[in-house]
Amino acid sequence: KQAIDEISIDVVTSRGFDEESARREIANFRALMEQNKEQIDLFELALNRPPGTPLAESVQSVARAIAVPTLGLSRPDIERVWRAYQKLEGSRVRGAGTRRLLTDIIALIRYTMQREDDNGTILEPYQNMVNRRFDNWLTEQERLRGRPFTAEQRWWLERIRDRIVTDLQCQESDLDGGAAFDQGGRIGAAQAFGGEQELLTVLRELNERLVA
Repeated sequence: KQAIDEISIDVVTSRGFDEESARREIANFRALMEQNKEQIDLFELALNRPPGTPLAESVQSVARAIAVPTLGLSRPDIERVWRAYQKLEGSRVRGAGTRRLLTDIIALIRYTMQREDDNGTILEPYQNMVNRRFDNWLTEQERLRGRPFTAEQRWWLERIRDRIVTDLQCQESDLDGGAAFDQGGRIGAAQAFGGEQELLTVLRELNERLVA
């Protein structure tokens, strides 16, 4: 026979990670980085390149590989590591409650590599960093151009930015899908910027400036 208590009320005594679980989650993540040390070392080279220097294609490929579940990581895995850092180092962690992207693994790797040597390092969603770099690039370009981008150009620039947030790169062919298709795809984008070469220049600059 099974007794069923229909009177007592359950009380939540704890929620989320305790410190021991959080430290274990971070230790497991660091161990995973060690197991993939060659890839991580290449990624670190990309992080430390001089501002404005293009990512070598091989390094960009490594960055893309890290951002997908080839290391056995999924969005829930990324969320657990993020919450572990938030439990132990909450003042340095941003983006609580944010829906995790697979590219957030880049933010976790950056933070894990830099947190002990730089107290100013923060953990924030990868999208935040890309958006900040995008805004800086817009300001710089509009100053150099002497005029703002048109509303149509801004629309395309934001589509390119959003693609980089999720995929770490944006190629010309990526402009043929989704909402961009309804705006003419890559042909519409080229017309907006004054020609295909101008579009390719914009793509190259944003891929260089926003990634990693």
